[in-house]
Amino acid sequence: MRNIKLKDIGHGASPITKATQLMNRLFFISFVACVILFSGCSKLVEIGPPRNSISSTSVFTDQAGTNAAIAGMYASLYNYTTSYQYGISLLSGLQADEMVYNGTTWDQYKNNDLLSNESNVAGTWSGSYSGIYQANAIIEGVSSSNFPAAYKSQVTGEALFMRAFCHFYLVNLFGDVPLTTSTSVLDNQQKPRTPADQVYTQIITDLEEAEKLLPEAYPSGNNRTRVNKYAAAALLARVYLYQKNYKSAEAKATEVINAMSGSSLLYALPADLSMVFLNASTETIWCFDDAIYGYTWVGGQTLPNTNVIPNFILLQGLQNAFEVGDKRKVSWVGVSAGQSYPYKYRTKTNVKQEYDVVLRLAEQYLIRAEARALLNNIEGGQADVNVIRNRAGLQSLTLTASSILPAIAQERRVELFSEWGHRWLDLKRTGKVDSVIGALKPGLWQSTDALYPIPLNDMSNNTNLVQNQGYF
Repeated sequence: MRNIKLKDIGHGASPITKATQLMNRLFFISFVACVILFSGCSKLVEIGPPRNSISSTSVFTDQAGTNAAIAGMYASLYNYTTSYQYGISLLSGLQADEMVYNGTTWDQYKNNDLLSNESNVAGTWSGSYSGIYQANAIIEGVSSSNFPAAYKSQVTGEALFMRAFCHFYLVNLFGDVPLTTSTSVLDNQQKPRTPADQVYTQIITDLEEAEKLLPEAYPSGNNRTRVNKYAAAALLARVYLYQKNYKSAEAKATEVINAMSGSSLLYALPADLSMVFLNASTETIWCFDDAIYGYTWVGGQTLPNTNVIPNFILLQGLQNAFEVGDKRKVSWVGVSAGQSYPYKYRTKTNVKQEYDVVLRLAEQYLIRAEARALLNNIEGGQADVNVIRNRAGLQSLTLTASSILPAIAQERRVELFSEWGHRWLDLKRTGKVDSVIGALKPGLWQSTDALYPIPLNDMSNNTNLVQNQGYF
């Protein structure tokens, strides 16, 4: 076991400018009215409402209060206190084979040497459980309300989706985790870790129910920043793929790909790759709103000033993975001071042009391709791979049973890099993390590094939590 010393390492906070910190504080303040019900509940197992919170009966007596709670639920995963999406999208790229950081701030991620008191690990854990708590509060609060049936179904479906989404990242990053489906302090405060397969069963149950409850249409005026039934289907497709339920993965991905809005497809792949991450993108299935910041967290961290070395530098191996003529390298890889960096998000000024895309159509084609390949439908899988390649300006491939899975892995690598931990999770779920990262980081990598440590503070609060192997 690695000798991991627990100490105040003092480098958990990301290098954010004072102006950004001010905007973050304003963002947080703007949501106080929305999330006061849930304040003080981020510690796992102390996730019941605090003594000074508004009671659920007062919040859920009208739609205005419920809408505020819904806004707070989404906002809990997109605020400066947890850096939730920043940690998953970028820091997991340091752990994998995508990026390095210009400096020593994130060496613990680059070297796969996380500590159990690392602040961003704790932020991912607490951010997830904060979102789960708020989802549970909405589910419980709305269940006894007299709201119209359609409204009750929609908000319950959104909360079930968010509970599943947060549990998905918890179980993939930490392994076995406490499964929480209520706001009860008595039930949650000393809850042990739940086996991962049971967590997945609940994730699937929640998403299946969410898909039934949610409407096909997005709430008006939200630019897909709140989920609809196809967002639930899209996440279900991913979950089914991870769980090796390939028939269901293929079916759900097909459901999303073929979704209609009137006489037109609801989702489409923009031919111009610079349009993919704009806030009106036809490819987006679900995204986080940047309305307060005016730009995405990821863009704020990856975009360098003119002729300055970027914060996050793409490894040469990833750069070499792009084929000659791949438009994704031209459009999604920037160069500054001779170093390449992620350029999917192109602004860090308050222009409100981009949203942080969580679920998008290209992933659904790649999910279906992989599911079809593993169901021995090589021709169908090949067709899906070529949809993604052709959009990137590459020629179609003729694939065989032995070549199709490597081709899909290649497309996932160059299509989904720096997005929501896809590469890191792909290496783990396909059993390649030891060989790939072990070769990239000899002397540093250990198999136990595939899971995050359980945060030290949460283990102190909950004595039934057991630490992952390889950590103290």
